[in-house]
Amino acid sequence: MPLAHLKCGPPNAASPPIVPFPGGYAVGSAVLAISYYATAMIGLKLPLLAPNITLVWPPTGIAVAVLFLCGLRFWPAVFVAILAVNHTV
Repeated sequence: MPLAHLKCGPPNAASPPIVPFPGGYAVGSAVLAISYYATAMIGLKLPLLAPNITLVWPPTGIAVAVLFLCGLRFWPAVFVAILAVNHTV
């Protein structure tokens, strides 16, 4: 089983991230923020009722996956990306 080494449950503060991001924290944060912003702009181009209401929101999946796999230390990148998206709306 390829994912057998992943541990379920809350991460320990002393434990390293489950899947380390290649390139380190700065590169990982930049990639996360850019991908969140780009997919948010794509999602906002698919409005249902109003220009800022959409049924498809892939940035949430990206953010949750990165935070779960790489650790909660990437939450500032998600926060900055959310601010950038809300500033453009």
